[in-house]
Amino acid sequence: SLEIPEILGQHDKLRSPQELETSFKFKKSLHARRDLEIGEKIGPSDLVIKGPNGGISPELYDKIIGRKVVRRVQEDFPITWDDL
Repeated sequence: SLEIPEILGQHDKLRSPQELETSFKFKKSLHARRDLEIGEKIGPSDLVIKGPNGGISPELYDKIIGRKVVRRVQEDFPITWDDL
C-alpha cells in the first residue's frame, strides 16, 4: 500500500515554462504614466498599473512614491528597481 507522502508527491512544485510565460503576460506592474527624467521624485500621478509584468509589483506602490529616478524611464514602460 502507498503511504500518504508518496501519494501527495513532491513538496516543492516547479512551474513549467508555459506557466511562467502566462504569469508574465497576465500579471501587472507599475509603469510610467509619462516620461520620467533622472532626479525626479515619483508622485502618485506618475504611475499607472498595467500589464504585462516586468516591473515593480503594484503591491509596493507606497514604497515607490517619493523615490528619485536614477535613469530615464519612458512613458508606458515598466518601472524597475534599477530605475530608482
